[in-house]
Amino acid sequence: MTKRVVSVLLSLLMCFMTVPFNIISFAEDTDKEFAGSGTKNNPYQINSYFKLALLSERINETTMDGTNAKYKDAYFIQTEDITIPDGVNWTPIGTFTPTDTNSKRFYFSGHYDGNYHYIENLNCNSDSNYIGLFGRLGENGTDYTDKCVISNLSVYGNITSTGNIVGGIAGEACTGSTIENCSFNGDVSGNESVGGIAGMTYNGGYVRNCYHNGTVTATNKNVGGIIGGLRVGNYDFSVNAEVYNSYHTGGTVEATNGAVGGICGYLEYGEKNKDCKIILENNYYLSSTCSGGVNGNNTSGCSKLDAKFMKNVNELLGSPFVYNDSDAINNGYPVFEWQSVPYQFRGSGTSDDPYQISSKEELEKMRDLVNSKFFTEQYSDKCYIQTADIDLENEPWTPIGTRMINNIDQSAPLFWGSYNGNGYVIKNLYLNETGGNGYTGLFGSHRGDGIIENLIVYGEVKSNSRCVGGIAGEVVNGGGIIRNCEFIGDIAGNNNNVGGIAGVLYQNGTIDNCYHIGNVSSLTTESKNFGGIVGQLIVGEGEINNVNIHKVVVRNCYNIGEIIGTSNGIGSIVGDMSHYKRVDGEIYVDNCYAIKGDVSGNISGNYTDNYDVTELSENMMRNAYDNLGDAFVKNPDIDFNNGYPVFMWQIKTNGDVNDDGKFSVADVVLLQRWLISDGNVILKNWKNADLHEDNTLDVFDLVLMKKQLIG
Repeated sequence: MTKRVVSVLLSLLMCFMTVPFNIISFAEDTDKEFAGSGTKNNPYQINSYFKLALLSERINETTMDGTNAKYKDAYFIQTEDITIPDGVNWTPIGTFTPTDTNSKRFYFSGHYDGNYHYIENLNCNSDSNYIGLFGRLGENGTDYTDKCVISNLSVYGNITSTGNIVGGIAGEACTGSTIENCSFNGDVSGNESVGGIAGMTYNGGYVRNCYHNGTVTATNKNVGGIIGGLRVGNYDFSVNAEVYNSYHTGGTVEATNGAVGGICGYLEYGEKNKDCKIILENNYYLSSTCSGGVNGNNTSGCSKLDAKFMKNVNELLGSPFVYNDSDAINNGYPVFEWQSVPYQFRGSGTSDDPYQISSKEELEKMRDLVNSKFFTEQYSDKCYIQTADIDLENEPWTPIGTRMINNIDQSAPLFWGSYNGNGYVIKNLYLNETGGNGYTGLFGSHRGDGIIENLIVYGEVKSNSRCVGGIAGEVVNGGGIIRNCEFIGDIAGNNNNVGGIAGVLYQNGTIDNCYHIGNVSSLTTESKNFGGIVGQLIVGEGEINNVNIHKVVVRNCYNIGEIIGTSNGIGSIVGDMSHYKRVDGEIYVDNCYAIKGDVSGNISGNYTDNYDVTELSENMMRNAYDNLGDAFVKNPDIDFNNGYPVFMWQIKTNGDVNDDGKFSVADVVLLQRWLISDGNVILKNWKNADLHEDNTLDVFDLVLMKKQLIG
């Protein structure tokens, strides 16, 4: 290698060494395409600061000949949390500057779904108008209601401008543009029309379920904790301006002149469209931040609260707000559900180490996480085990798994997991569903191949919807199982598919070793498909996961109680068995029993094949435990379940920890070994040894067992 070549290489190396090290990723920085196609079903994806900046670039380069125009009306979804690099002065998405030629009237009029992510370190220092994460949403002449929506996004940063129309999320929302489920944490300042979420709405616009935490300052006039001002009626195409279910906390809201409001600064009604309304409803602000609407016309629907009440304002605001018990997050004020830290159950949610449910509060936490569209993927398919009796205290219950009747979205909040009642009781379940569009029971919709088992439920279930059951509204697809379960109480519905254990088994599923004691009745004369165990069994309606053979089974079950309804699909065990025969399917009702005379119609409903149901007298039913199978045993107590067969774990034999049906010295020795931490000892029924009745096993129980043994 010649000296000349070496010299050239050294020179090139020195040049490279002068390149700043903060140039991190050439590929990400130069990629000028979005993943996705910009449609509702396949939105453009924003997964980094570079893609967020690219969105701003594309919107702000839209030309009169249509270049980049496809982006301003498109759908975007944020797929990751985004941190804007230090030192970046943000350029708003839509740098709107009114001109006669429209050459600089850039605006965003599509959908941006934050997808429950955040953008942090957003800092914008400007001398222009229309400043925020977005500059202007929408344009005059078009009603953007439902067409332009910014949603499900939390933003952290500071916005400063010497210009007008300044907000944390957007400078302006124009003609029906919507900002919902959004928050801005940080200070916002401008000359006039300044708000924590938006500077103003022009010719109408909507702000819903939003909050701001920080100071809001107008060096001139018109400032609000949420929005600087609302304007309607300036043109014929104007729509309503609305602010709902939002709150402001943090620093002060102040201006040198003009209107100041804890929620909204000023209101303006134009003359062109006097039918337009300004509506403020269910909004709150921290009393120490603002004295209220100085102009005196925006206080309706905007209430001030002190810090104590404001930290509980989620009770007034409702979903998606939740109580925040951490001062480290939003200073302890309510946050959106997806910003909260989920309840930490004992266990890990696996089959070997299930989440433990030991109280009413934990069962409610489980229900809320399964039903949450934000957390359902984390919790709906997990395994749970009940570790104590639970009293729901007759408070109105929302089912676990709230799929709606007309919602066929497979990602809707359903329960896909397993629940082991572990031989414990849930009592005082109370359901009175009046919405008419949901699956109703302790569990609403149970999908997949999970198991609900070993559970006793006492309560009352009533619904004007269809698919109503004591344990579950439906077991659908996937081969889910309900086994070794009991529901004691009345079930009533005024639509289709009502049963003591489940409303419907659809395509694939099993109810095994279950019983119901109580009445199943219709609330109207037009209802159908009522059964003591399940209202309807359905197979053969279509392929599921490429499986074209379906099977639903009810076996080893019994029902005690009247089935009251029309003659259309009324059965002592199953009301209706339907085979649509589009694909292969099998339906079986096997080895089931009911009390003779308790059904107002045919005991076999409208189906006779594969329907093995026997009617017995009350006395014969009390002795049917051998016929029902291994899960059931003779009930020695005529006062408990009226003497009808029960599960082994429902009979308490004091001291019988090895669960062999009797108490002996072997049980005393077993408990003694367990108390000294012998790792080889398994107590099959520890509750039988809790003679002290304090839900713990200790030496006191051992002493009582020894006394019981020697008499």
